Amino acid sequence: MNLHASLAFSLLALAAGVTGAAAQNAAPAASPAVAPSAPASPADAVKIVVGEVPAGAPAGTGTVSPLLFGHNIEHTRSCVYQGLSAQVLRNRKFAGKPTGYFGGPVQWKRYGTPRAFINITPTLAYTKHNCRVRGNRGAEINAVSLQNPIAGERGGIQQDNLPLKGGAKYVFKVIANTPSPVPVPLLARFVDRAGAVLAERTFAINGEKYAAYEFAFTPAADELNATLQLSIDARAELRIGAVSLLPADNFHGMRRDVVERLKDIGARQLRWPGGNFAGEYYWKDGLLPVDQRAPLYSYMPVETQTHSDGFDFHEIGIDEFIALCREVGAEPSLTLNLSWEPSHESAQWVEYCNGDATTEWGRKRIERGHKEPYNVKYWSLGNELGYGHMEGLNSPAEYAKKALQTAGAMRRVTPDLQLCCSGFIGNAGWRRAMAPLAKELAFASFHSYQGSFHSNGNLDFIRERALRRAYEDVARHADGVFNNLRGVRAAMSKDAAFKHVSLSFDEWNTVHALHHEPSIIEGVMAALMLGNAIAGADELGLGAFMFFEPINEGAIIVQPLLTSYLTATGQVFSLFKKHTGNKVLPVTIGGNAAGNAAGAKRHPDLRATASINPTTGERVLTLVNKNYDTAVSVSVSGFGTGATGSGTYTLLDGSNLTITPGARFREKRSEIPTGTGTTAAAGSPLPVSIPPRSVVQMTVK
Repeated sequence: MNLHASLAFSLLALAAGVTGAAAQNAAPAASPAVAPSAPASPADAVKIVVGEVPAGAPAGTGTVSPLLFGHNIEHTRSCVYQGLSAQVLRNRKFAGKPTGYFGGPVQWKRYGTPRAFINITPTLAYTKHNCRVRGNRGAEINAVSLQNPIAGERGGIQQDNLPLKGGAKYVFKVIANTPSPVPVPLLARFVDRAGAVLAERTFAINGEKYAAYEFAFTPAADELNATLQLSIDARAELRIGAVSLLPADNFHGMRRDVVERLKDIGARQLRWPGGNFAGEYYWKDGLLPVDQRAPLYSYMPVETQTHSDGFDFHEIGIDEFIALCREVGAEPSLTLNLSWEPSHESAQWVEYCNGDATTEWGRKRIERGHKEPYNVKYWSLGNELGYGHMEGLNSPAEYAKKALQTAGAMRRVTPDLQLCCSGFIGNAGWRRAMAPLAKELAFASFHSYQGSFHSNGNLDFIRERALRRAYEDVARHADGVFNNLRGVRAAMSKDAAFKHVSLSFDEWNTVHALHHEPSIIEGVMAALMLGNAIAGADELGLGAFMFFEPINEGAIIVQPLLTSYLTATGQVFSLFKKHTGNKVLPVTIGGNAAGNAAGAKRHPDLRATASINPTTGERVLTLVNKNYDTAVSVSVSGFGTGATGSGTYTLLDGSNLTITPGARFREKRSEIPTGTGTTAAAGSPLPVSIPPRSVVQMTVK
């Protein structure tokens, strides 16, 4: 069977319901799907023609930059907390105010005798800051003081609802001291929901200097509601500075399964630590041992730290983040706390990342075990400054002054940094104020979210008309925002100071995905957004494109028992990553350009992205049908030109009878056998039927 015949057979077989390899990362089953329509006759099918790389194209153009597959890793809500972080315990450093008459920390309860006195106090704290902290901060540094006045009565603190995976090894640690002249026995015990002991250890806490005590254990079975009890029965006082519970196979304090999901979605750039959180972050704190790093209080707790009582517990510092980037294969992008950290501290961060042994901060990195420089090229001069919701620097003039000062200090350390400014880059008054800064910039930041932060997208999963309207609003946003971006680019191109500056579209998503598990609605939007970014990158000067944010807010759902899976949006990212680093191939749909070029006449429902790997010759074609109801039949010509090898066909079928929160695409795959010649180039067009709300990808070699 030749390649063309093999491919056509595979497409027809899939349309009839024959599936290939099972999708990876199993998740809740999708809703029942409508069978795709059979391919239309050649006369009725929409004609898609894939061309070749244009001869004489300028060097560097037409390449799908890896930076178009960027993502944010921000310490907000549950991206790190109960997401990327492997830490099982909540409020493990006892931040915040005492809770009610109990007097202990938030997320903890009294255990045992009510006559034990429990208090949290900053004067006995183990955690600390490693630099001067500015801005509105409070109750970040505490320790628990446990006084038991009655010998023989056991009392202390406990935390319940802890998920433990059966067969997984965990390591528990407590950092404690005592003013007692003799050692004080501290019992650390884990029990299941019925009160049966899962593991326990008694530590002899000795001396007023904080010390770490730990033990490992392996639960025999899954337990979603384990409880940790920390107690003493001696007449004594004990201070607890911090506690920790991690799976033993963690990756620098991160969950290995979540790290693997970041690989699955093809993350090639990671922006950290924010976002809004960048204005609350102090990088030097990250050089402390992770258990000793002070929690960071949120300036906007209702926005950024709603899941963790207003605090981030600084589980990821610069060294851990760079380890993550290297493991995933992503370029690091760092955002400065421009409002509160002085320029010289930002320059010291650059030196820590990029300096060698002849520099002060390069030596500090080497002394910490990281000999090779991190070579961080991409830096953002703050985040969303000028929008009014961040602390400090909320006028164009004051932002430009501080950013220019900081950029100069950073470039004296590493001259070739790629710097990005925040702010209203599309606003002429803002650009005038920032004109002196423009010469330092490689990028200007642009953010856009579909929906209202007050209406949560007006989602309605009960009334069909409302659901259709929500779907169409989300799908329409993908084209609308790129039209807006085109206007921004046009304004920058007319501005002599900013003509050379590329755009960094470094935050995009739907608003409701920040708080709800996304469905195929968001998945289709992601496919449209990625296709538009690839098609428009050269025209728009789009140098970076970063989703906000993959973990628990769009692409990856993290579950308690060390499992995680890709959402519909994650499935789309996993599919589109095949284009990374390829050369873009021109595509026409019904005789019109498929891209989002200015003035292009577009098919109302179909979008197409085609590329070729310059090394292997593999061709990739991704088609999106955004129509809510109707399958679209197409005939594809030119895609298999020169191909003799095998190929693949993948369908992300979104034609579910019922769109529900969390609904994923039904993923169907087929392998196309090795061909016997170049008949794909000469054969008749390939018939493909794309179900509504669905994505198809074909590859050939």
